[in-house]
Amino acid sequence: MKRLDGMMASNIHFKWRPHNPPVLRVYPDEPFEVIIPDSSTSQIKPNFTVKQLAAIDESKFDGAVGPVYVDGANPGDTVEVILDTIEVGDWG
Repeated sequence: MKRLDGMMASNIHFKWRPHNPPVLRVYPDEPFEVIIPDSSTSQIKPNFTVKQLAAIDESKFDGAVGPVYVDGANPGDTVEVILDTIEVGDWG
């Protein structure tokens, strides 16, 4: 199964733009896995102090993983995605 790892900087972006290149290519009905970082893009850790929280890079909040290119899909098409499994982090 193909895997899109959003923990890799090359697979995440912070602005939607029409020129963002696809980081994964899939075919219709092909299952794939996406690893998505938390909203701080994994900057915040358990037991952080207030001082540490004040030093994080807020421009890196709410990153988006992707985009995913679906072979055969065209701009304006509706793409149905079925979430098979969701796993959450162990803290937060």
